[in-house]
Amino acid sequence: MPPEIPVQGNVEMTTELFDLQAALSYDVYRSAKLVGKKPELTLEATAGARYTYLRSRVEFVGTGP
Repeated sequence: MPPEIPVQGNVEMTTELFDLQAALSYDVYRSAKLVGKKPELTLEATAGARYTYLRSRVEFVGTGP
């Protein structure tokens, strides 16, 4: 059995998160035949972008042998 080594200290953790999203869509085709008040078929082109920033920091100050 390995020997036990006591360690005491403080831990501080900081996390930053930033998220930005954007999207565009365009109806390329809509059928003329309506079901209720909606077209029977719709084709869309969609484009989007996402930016995520994540930063984490852990600080440990301890004492031991």
